[in-house]
Amino acid sequence: MRYFRNQDICVRLEGDSIKGANSFSFDSSYSSPKVEVVGKGILTRSYGGKNESVGSISALILDDGSDLYSKFIANSGVISNGSLGSSDVNFNFNQGYINSYTLNGGVSTLPSDSIEFVAYGEIENEEIDPQDNIGEKAFKSKSIFIGGLDRLETEHIQSFNYSISTSWKPSYIMGTHLPVNVSRVEGYTISLDLDLIVAGSAMDSVMNDFEKFISGSNDLTITITGCDETIIYSMPKANIESEGLTASVDGFLEGSIKFQSFVNNLEDLEIAP
Repeated sequence: MRYFRNQDICVRLEGDSIKGANSFSFDSSYSSPKVEVVGKGILTRSYGGKNESVGSISALILDDGSDLYSKFIANSGVISNGSLGSSDVNFNFNQGYINSYTLNGGVSTLPSDSIEFVAYGEIENEEIDPQDNIGEKAFKSKSIFIGGLDRLETEHIQSFNYSISTSWKPSYIMGTHLPVNVSRVEGYTISLDLDLIVAGSAMDSVMNDFEKFISGSNDLTITITGCDETIIYSMPKANIESEGLTASVDGFLEGSIKFQSFVNNLEDLEIAP
């Protein structure tokens, strides 16, 4: 697996540049030789090994919003015409399948997101014209609010990790080295991890507020403002998956909480205007 992180990388999906892209990784190495029998076996073609490549792309959330999230939602996790380039190497693939989308944020840091994906088929190495990943608009502060937690105000949250994950199943037939079909396993798992520090005066109210999650569920949202348009990520019917909160001797409640939910389709994450 090779990782690239610098301001000169070029990342495109479906022919569109991914603004704010600041790193990517791509593994197209081959583990063992393969031979494809052509026709009646008179001719064979040798391949260097596995036909499955895995990659990831990370980007900052800029004024224009998130290109990675919009691509993920619009195409139900399928990406095409991908180009990942740097000063010394370029990767080009025809189609990829996103296994996970992740959004990160924290105190004194710009929010960022990333995708992890798998691609099948031939990987080409062609030159990519340089691009400006930042665009005309520069970085500026973003306001992030996590709704649905009532007394657990956003000011108690030190960092968060929101992710949407699924999986894909390739289907093969004898004599071929490429899948004839790639289908998504039904459903998407939504996770939200929060790191908290709560002052002593608010400890009781915060702990009491979690009782509704233990006995039931609640709809959560993450709202990012400061972009050209407000971005809202949703988590319907969230339940507490785990929590590790401890009271320190200096009067603070510290630890982490993980929420989880499940949706059948990405359309279930859309927020009605």
